[in-house]
Amino acid sequence: MGAGKKQSEMVLVSLSDVPDLKANPTPVIADSVIDPLTFMGRDGQVYRLSGLDSPALSDPDAAPSFVETSQSALSDLIVGKSLLLYETQDKDIGRQNHFGHRLVHVLRQDDKSWIQGTLLANGFARVRTTQFNPQLASLMYTYETKAREQSLGLWQESNYSVLKADALPDYVDGFQIIEGTIYSASLVRNTIYLNFGQNWKEDFSIGIEPALRRKLSKDNVSPQQWGGRNIRIRGPVRFYNGPFMDLTHPEQIEFLVKAQN
Repeated sequence: MGAGKKQSEMVLVSLSDVPDLKANPTPVIADSVIDPLTFMGRDGQVYRLSGLDSPALSDPDAAPSFVETSQSALSDLIVGKSLLLYETQDKDIGRQNHFGHRLVHVLRQDDKSWIQGTLLANGFARVRTTQFNPQLASLMYTYETKAREQSLGLWQESNYSVLKADALPDYVDGFQIIEGTIYSASLVRNTIYLNFGQNWKEDFSIGIEPALRRKLSKDNVSPQQWGGRNIRIRGPVRFYNGPFMDLTHPEQIEFLVKAQN
């Protein structure tokens, strides 16, 4: 991957408002960076940037140069800086990962630079929300897409390309971004299956479990009406009658205006 950018060369993304998160942010000065998405504050607490994935952490074969430059990018942006940390509104959900790190969106106090948006805009990270931390997904996708179109950072590598649902490799697993046209949608034993080909036993499919189906129904959203829609979806791929992805929250999906060639 290309050489890293100094902070003065990075595109900075500002954000004046952080919707759907705790209204009163926690002020912290960043002391040190642990990895490309994790840092320690001078309060001794470890914080993790919410809503992001870095191949430097999720891909054991990531180029050492990218690991170094992406960690340096975060360090340049935050170490020694006064930060505002935004958590989920619900104190019981989405505020901590299984390592005990606090999950946060981060703004610098002085210029309101949004760290998630800045890393995405420069190709140092990609979007990876969860059902517990889905906030700002749409806005993050905007900056990720621009970086991908410009082949910045991780998007220079074919390993991280968006895959086509109708032309998947013979074997694919791990975290992937896949796009294509939904061929059909069916309800089988309370689970909705979105199929991307005529042969559901071999083609890429998405599963929507009953709990999420009920939640979508309350919001007047019917995935069974998505046949013919062009989408981009991301998440871990597993094999269940061919390559399969579980939809755990609607923010995993981007609805595309037209089919991608």
